[in-house]
Amino acid sequence: MINYYDIIIVGAGPGGLFSALNLPKELNTLILEKNSSVGKKLLMSGSGRCNFTHSGNIDEFFLHYGDKNNFVKPSLLGFTNNDLIEYIKKHKIEIVIDKNGKVFPKSQKAKDILDCLIKDCYSNNVNIHLNEKVIEIKKVEDNFVVCSDKNTYKSKFIILATGGKSYPNSGSTGDGYSIAETFGHTIITPKPALTPIIVKDFKFSILSGVSLYNREVVLYKEGKKRKSIIGDIVFTHFGLSGPAILDLSRYIDENDIIKINLLNDNFDNVSKKYIDLISTKGGITLKTFFKGYNIPERLIDEILLLSDIQENVKISKVNKEIRNKIIRIFCEMEFEVERKGDFNIAMVTTGGVSTKEINLKTMESKIIPGFYFVGEVIDVDGDTGGYNLQFAFSSAYLAAKHIKINQIKN
Repeated sequence: MINYYDIIIVGAGPGGLFSALNLPKELNTLILEKNSSVGKKLLMSGSGRCNFTHSGNIDEFFLHYGDKNNFVKPSLLGFTNNDLIEYIKKHKIEIVIDKNGKVFPKSQKAKDILDCLIKDCYSNNVNIHLNEKVIEIKKVEDNFVVCSDKNTYKSKFIILATGGKSYPNSGSTGDGYSIAETFGHTIITPKPALTPIIVKDFKFSILSGVSLYNREVVLYKEGKKRKSIIGDIVFTHFGLSGPAILDLSRYIDENDIIKINLLNDNFDNVSKKYIDLISTKGGITLKTFFKGYNIPERLIDEILLLSDIQENVKISKVNKEIRNKIIRIFCEMEFEVERKGDFNIAMVTTGGVSTKEINLKTMESKIIPGFYFVGEVIDVDGDTGGYNLQFAFSSAYLAAKHIKINQIKN
C-alpha cells in the first residue's frame, strides 16, 4: 500500500523541522527520521548550549561562508538573524548574547530551542515518523516515490534535510548524498570543517589550554600563501584549536603549513623596536621584551627553552643572528599539519550537494523540479558563531516559502 503526502521531508534536524512548520497547514506533510528522536545534532550544538545565530548585521553574515557568500544571500535576507531571534522570543525563550556576538537561549539549553520547533510542527499538523530510514527516492511521472525500510510513500515535493557527515553518532552519516546522486546531482567531496588540527611533532603539549587572542593565522600550501585569518587560538594536547583555526579548517589539508604571528607585528618593525631599546633599556631580558606584546608567559618560556636561549639573557647581549632567529620565530611560528580532526569531532561538513545545481533563490534542484535541499547537506559551511544553524533555518524557510507558492499556482 502506498501512502500519499503532499510533501515529504527527509531528516528531522533544525532544517527539516523548520521547513515543516513553515509549510501551509492544510498540506499533508511528513517528516521521515531514521533516529529514535528528532534534533539529536541540534541538542549537541554549542556543547548543548545551542549557539543558534549571531547578533551581527545581516550584511556582515555573507563574509562568513567562505566562497559561498553569493549563494547564501537570498536565504539569509529572506529570513534574517533578527527574524530567527524574534521567532525564538515569541516562544517565551529569553536569549543572551556573549561578547563575541554569539546568541544562545538564556537557559543555555538546546532543548528549549528544539521543543519550540517540535511544538510548532505538531501545531502545523506535521506527521513525524521516527525510526524510519529512507532507502530510495524515485521520480515517477509527476510524483516522487519514497521507499523507507518500513513503508512506501508518494509525494509531490521532497525536501532533503539529512545534514552532512559531522557527529555521525547523531545520525549525520551522509545519507543524503547518495539520494542526491541518484538524481544526477554532483557531490563535492565531504570533509570535516570547524575542527581542530593535529600538528606533526607538536612540541607544545604542555601548554594545552593556553590561548592567544586576535592573532593572524596564515595557511600555506606547497610553499604558497593561500588564506589568512585573524582570531583567537587555543593550544591543545595535540595541536591547535580556537575560532581562528576552526574557521580556517575548511581549507586545511594534510602537510599544509600554518604560521601564527604571535606579536601582531612584522619582522622589520619588531627588529627596529628591539634595536632602539638596546640603547635605552639594554638591560631588560628577552622574556621581558616579548612580554610587552601581550603573549602568555608560559608560551614565551617554552619558545625560548626550545630555542636553547636563556630567558634571562639581556637583549643587549644577544648577537644579530640569534636576535633575528628568535624574532622570526615569534613573528612566524610555524606548524606542519599532520591531519584535521575527523568527522567525530568536526562541528560541520564542508562539501556536499553542489550549489551550482541548486536555485539559490528557492533551494529547489535545477535538475529535478519539486526536489529541495536545506541545511548542511548542501556544500555550504559557515564560520563558528551560529552561522551554520542560521543557514539551516534560513534555507528551510526559503524552501517552504517556494513550495507554498508552487502549491498555490497549482
